[in-house]
Amino acid sequence: MTRLPLKGVRVLDLTRLLPGPYATQLLGDLGADVIKIEEPRMGDYYREEEPKLADGNSRIFAMLNRNKRSIALDLKDERGHEAFMQLAETADVIVEGFRPGVVGRLNIDYESVKARNESIVYCSLSGYGQDGPYEQWAGHDVNYIGIGGLLHMTGEPGEDPVIPGIPVADFAGGMMTTIGAMVGLRSAEATGEGEYFDLAMTDIIVSWLTLYAPYVFDETASPPERGGTMPAGKYPCYAVYATAGGGHLTLGAMEYKFWEATCEALGLEEYANPDDHFPEGKRSAEIRVALAEAFAERTREEWLDRLDPEAIPVAPVNDVGEIWDDPQVRHREMVTEMETEDESVPVINTPIRPEGDHDYVRSEHPGLGEQSAELLAELDIDGETIESMFEDGVTTEPER
Repeated sequence: MTRLPLKGVRVLDLTRLLPGPYATQLLGDLGADVIKIEEPRMGDYYREEEPKLADGNSRIFAMLNRNKRSIALDLKDERGHEAFMQLAETADVIVEGFRPGVVGRLNIDYESVKARNESIVYCSLSGYGQDGPYEQWAGHDVNYIGIGGLLHMTGEPGEDPVIPGIPVADFAGGMMTTIGAMVGLRSAEATGEGEYFDLAMTDIIVSWLTLYAPYVFDETASPPERGGTMPAGKYPCYAVYATAGGGHLTLGAMEYKFWEATCEALGLEEYANPDDHFPEGKRSAEIRVALAEAFAERTREEWLDRLDPEAIPVAPVNDVGEIWDDPQVRHREMVTEMETEDESVPVINTPIRPEGDHDYVRSEHPGLGEQSAELLAELDIDGETIESMFEDGVTTEPER
């Protein structure tokens, strides 16, 4: 039986694109009733991204917005605003991702909602935070990791910084928002009082500098340069190597016992000593070349058959198409199916799974405003007003 620890928790999702929807996807996967509040005329921009499903919605949108319901509301209209506030009275968590100041101008900010629901947990997720000299700066992932130092540390020594292949700050912001919501729910349960969380993606990236900040805070130390740390591949024992046939392997022999086993397996016993585990300068370059030449003698698959991964931290570099057939990924059921009206769609499973089975995708993504009539009917709004809202475009649903 699938355990849904957040069953009974209602979340209002005012976000679009990636960071906020990823946070509310995680909450929805764990059982929360997530209601996506969308602008009536366009909704979440990700609906239009390629590739598309049979229903015309983006596969990316579908993945991020499963287990949610959608209501379309024009929050600038008095009727749309009041409908939102009535929904807020029934909610436990609100997640918003507007630029700082927008929710205040719409009168849907924390203080406005708290006046009608004192136990609300309100999470504002933004690039730079709700205050400070950058609060109104436009930004995206590359900007946040740039200011936060992650981008500077990514790449080869002496070369330009390299942008990571996934939007790190966006996903980190979504994950931290989920944590904030959980903390707030626990606090509200204990005290009856709500909480406000000002979550900045730049802050989150800065908080990840635990390995590097001490070199700056210690006046006797020298800050590491790009590519000059163990995680960035400074040493031959912790690197990526090309194999015959075009594949690549990762080697993570940080502990000496693993380095010794690696050298012996590659026939490079002359380097199996403590001094060559973390070499510097020309010696480091010599050893790296020796390892590269050795790995280039066989294909990735031949090395994986030949090496013992229980004795040597070695693993393949999977391309995006290979991940889903990886035995460990398949065993962990990281791919599951989402049933839609038109087709069965493979989607990535949630990584947060309480004990029980792994079926956490309970419902497909909603159409824009698909549950508008249903949700408005649950509120204390008379039928004439609801009908006028549809006629005036304050709300909408696919069938109309």
